[in-house]
Amino acid sequence: MKRKFRKFIDKNNNNGILDSQTANAVYNWCLQQIKLEEIYPWNRVNCSRKFNNFYDVKGGFKTFVSLLAQRLPENSIELCKHVIKIDYMDECVKVCTEDGCEYSAEHIIITSSVGYLKQNMDKLFFPPLPSRKLKAFKSIDFKTMNKVYLQVDECLPDMQFQLIWTSKKHTNLPEWVYDIFAIEIKTNCLLFWFDGKGAEIIENEPAASLASICLNVFELFVKDVKISKAKRIIASKWK
Repeated sequence: MKRKFRKFIDKNNNNGILDSQTANAVYNWCLQQIKLEEIYPWNRVNCSRKFNNFYDVKGGFKTFVSLLAQRLPENSIELCKHVIKIDYMDECVKVCTEDGCEYSAEHIIITSSVGYLKQNMDKLFFPPLPSRKLKAFKSIDFKTMNKVYLQVDECLPDMQFQLIWTSKKHTNLPEWVYDIFAIEIKTNCLLFWFDGKGAEIIENEPAASLASICLNVFELFVKDVKISKAKRIIASKWK
């Protein structure tokens, strides 16, 4: 198995992105994950488990995605396709997109969020899903979650912390800030975690305003650090 893995890496690693040490580390890490899942039921695996060694891969995790994608037939990946209907009436499943395209397959795998399925499952599937599956989806308590990344000039110590709001009387801050539940810092990048209603509201918030308010919240909790402004902002969106 290891020989096949190394052969695959050597064959597809045209740009020399992965060295031998990193490739071996990835292989061993994958084996460790498999062993963990074999020993423990999936819902009992400790997802926060820490490993002794961490490896930085040039280009990030997308490097591995790119290597795998090279094995797929040309033009087999379609991006930015809004699926509006999944017809599984016949043996062949048909997937229809908003731009009028139609794709057929024997089997399909759907990886959308639970929140999206709860909002669209009544109109997405034809015929409608069985009542037991609809009931199962509706019983899942799932909130919207979004992230806001801020790049700053200042170099900060790495840290992460949860936010506990003891008061909601900050008149200079909008209501949605109270749905920030955690902040992570990595050198010159700040990550703000949102959930609930606030996570939905910020999707329509102007970037400059969102960045400024997030920094105000940061300075409210970390009083000994002053940040001039955000150089860049990236905010996730579901809608």
